Amino acid sequence: MAKPRKIQIHSTNLQAWNVREVSDFAAFDPTDVLAGDAWHCNAGGNVSVNDLIIRPQDTVLALIDNPGLLNEANIAAAKWKVLRNLSDDILAWIEQQLYTAPSASLTGGATLEKNYALLPYAATFTWSVTAGTNPIIARELWKREGAGAWAKVKDLTGNSGSETINVAINSDTQLRVQVSSKAGENIYSPTREVKFQYKTGFRTAAGNAPLNDAFLKAGNMVFDTDAYRSFTANAAAGEHIYYYVPKAMVSGGYINPPYFYVGGFEGGFNIASQTAEYELGDGTTADYVVYKSANSGLGSTNVTVQSN
Repeated sequence: MAKPRKIQIHSTNLQAWNVREVSDFAAFDPTDVLAGDAWHCNAGGNVSVNDLIIRPQDTVLALIDNPGLLNEANIAAAKWKVLRNLSDDILAWIEQQLYTAPSASLTGGATLEKNYALLPYAATFTWSVTAGTNPIIARELWKREGAGAWAKVKDLTGNSGSETINVAINSDTQLRVQVSSKAGENIYSPTREVKFQYKTGFRTAAGNAPLNDAFLKAGNMVFDTDAYRSFTANAAAGEHIYYYVPKAMVSGGYINPPYFYVGGFEGGFNIASQTAEYELGDGTTADYVVYKSANSGLGSTNVTVQSN
């Protein structure tokens, strides 16, 4: 059973939670003190107690029953604890440790091929927000098209949900969630994007293969922002290595080799076509430049395509 708390007025010089005079800490009988008893110094100046200085707004806490004299030795022995007056800097630091910012998450986005379709692309995004130390007062969905300015799409309600946004074809579009708190904080979720890119590709085939839409799409194709990449192809006997990119990606001297490095050596590819037709999602076509290795039967070969 817990020991009952004594009345914390032990003498005329000691009053619980309130030190009024310079002599308050010096004149009381420490045998009357119980663990958890505490006194707050409201004196107008420093108070000298044994070998200690108690400052205004310090708090003295007994850690055990009958802790003995309030002095450095008994503080070191974990019998007493002096909680020093906290400066504004320390208070700010403590508040910072306890502070949590609001947060927002957003998932979704896609990379689509140029001229993906005739109609806008319906992109679905899932979002959530979490309040921090300060209450949330606003949740908003924002977007930016291309290099344009961010614009608010709509207010959001609740702490989670999903939104479907129509994205114009070939218009790279970024989205993010903005959370505003009562304290004036504005926090953004990670940005998600719907972007449109061409594809580049490579494959192996016979030297007289038809360079058409079916040929190109049967290769290893990836989304890319330029014509420079590295890849490994395995050309069997009688097969050449083909590399192809949209003509819109190359211009001027780059259409002509040498910008290929095969097994670390420059050269080894020639132009097979500058007008291979590749059909896009909306039914239009794009001209591709197709490069073909000069030799066949190269086996497993590392190819690097560079701008110089």
